[in-house]
Amino acid sequence: MRSSQEVNFMTQYKAIKVNGVKRDEHRHIMENHIGRKLSRNEVVHHKNGDKSDNRIENLEIMSLSEHSKMHMSQRCVSKETK
Repeated sequence: MRSSQEVNFMTQYKAIKVNGVKRDEHRHIMENHIGRKLSRNEVVHHKNGDKSDNRIENLEIMSLSEHSKMHMSQRCVSKETK
């Protein structure tokens, strides 16, 4: 497996090329950790909010729905505190 690394400046996620295919590094790391491909409904969440911190202990799998609800509730809280 060959890989090279770069950053997608639009999303701030680290991207790598694996066997000539560009992938988000955090998804690749999680797939290797769990030993299977992620489904399209699975999101890899960065627990500390740092999109460049791809340590496995900072990553967790969530459903797309769970992830959206979590971020929506965080936005509501931050608007209320302003």
